[in-house]
Amino acid sequence: MSTHIVSLIIGIIFGSSIVLAGLANPDRIMNALRLKDLHIVRTIITFLLVALLGIWIIEKLGAGNINNNPAAIVTLTIGGLLVGAGLGFTGYSPCTSLAGAALGRIDAIAAILGMFFGGYIYVLIYPPLVEPLEKLFNYGPVTLPEKTHIAAYVWTIMILIAGSFVLLLTRERKLPGEAKPDSNKIAVTNEEKVIVRTEKSMPIKDIYLQKDDVVNAAHLLHFWKNILFFIIIICILLNQILFWLISRGGMERLNATISSRITILHITIVLNISNTLLILVSVLYTLTIFFCLSASFGAFLGGLRYISRAFFSALIAFVLLFPWQILFKSTVVGAIYSPSELLSDISIDTGQLFFATLFYLRFIGYWVFVVFLLIRSYVYSIRWEKSALGSRDN
Repeated sequence: MSTHIVSLIIGIIFGSSIVLAGLANPDRIMNALRLKDLHIVRTIITFLLVALLGIWIIEKLGAGNINNNPAAIVTLTIGGLLVGAGLGFTGYSPCTSLAGAALGRIDAIAAILGMFFGGYIYVLIYPPLVEPLEKLFNYGPVTLPEKTHIAAYVWTIMILIAGSFVLLLTRERKLPGEAKPDSNKIAVTNEEKVIVRTEKSMPIKDIYLQKDDVVNAAHLLHFWKNILFFIIIICILLNQILFWLISRGGMERLNATISSRITILHITIVLNISNTLLILVSVLYTLTIFFCLSASFGAFLGGLRYISRAFFSALIAFVLLFPWQILFKSTVVGAIYSPSELLSDISIDTGQLFFATLFYLRFIGYWVFVVFLLIRSYVYSIRWEKSALGSRDN
């Protein structure tokens, strides 16, 4: 039952994303096929890149197992041509037609009926026609990393770079000779209606009310930023305490002072909870700093140099915190360490200077540097508050 509920929620989110991105509008699809509207193309590329990165991370974390369909080149090519032809004739794909039907579009319902009719024809011709074609140039459920003997993360990075490059090339540009728009006018196009407003039509008091709203939002963001920062610091300190308890024999001394003994299982549970909370809260903390930066830009609050430094320090701290060793098999490590990693590394002989240096740099030096970045981010955010919000409060 829970699987069906999760599938329903994911379907609602996916359908809403299609509608919000404009993919349920056949006119935009037609313009995209004519290369007149690159918004749809950029949106689909963004969807694919996010899905690629998400599936790779899920597989690396062991949270899911993606089954690959057989690479039957002939039937996949024919099927792709048929789907493309249907998209060109109707402006709908199987997914976008369902989203259009949910919006009440009659043409989308007609496309769905055609899709069911095509599925019925496919069932009829599958044994005599499609099944023999599937055996031609069928390489089985293979992947590019398996065929090329190149690691999956290399392919992921290359495709992400190529897709980002395409997004960069297809971004909107002002054509040469195009009339420069009047900066005092804002044109809002809604299908065939064009609404032009000037700044003179907006009373001055409304402009000040909008800025006051941004200031109030910035105060709220700053409040939550403080809470998130202290949660991160508590989790980081807790991780370091657990490290010293395990590595320096602190558990024996602690057990000698209390009646119940602390076991490795207790340490593992606490460390897992702390790591999970640390990743989630550090993401929220970085996003909160980013929203403060956006508020400064949007309402000209000032103190941009402070909040910019605070954001980049928080972003670097999050990147260093993330346990990259889970994804890259200890090639790249993060400041967060798992219980198994901690228990395996404490067996290293720290009597030798070289191994002792690596050991303490991994579990203490890395930790100190991340704490420094977080404190630096917090200090700059305090300076931003005094510069941008303090003067307005007074």
